Amino acid sequence: MAQDLCAAGLVLLNRQRAKSAHTVKAGDMISMRRADREIVVRVLQVPETRSVSREAARQMIEIVSEKPTLPID
Repeated sequence: MAQDLCAAGLVLLNRQRAKSAHTVKAGDMISMRRADREIVVRVLQVPETRSVSREAARQMIEIVSEKPTLPID
């Protein structure tokens, strides 16, 4: 899903269009637009392994803002 969102230009990393292979660091800001909302998160920690639990993943980001958006055409 993340790869599809990046390819569609719906993910920004530090205010620039993100590619799915881009390295993310602690302190980075990620903006994601979905069909019904836009969310901005700050990366607090990057996992050491590719697979982490949902609970651990929640601890690694801080939601900065979340707002509804108009549908994407």
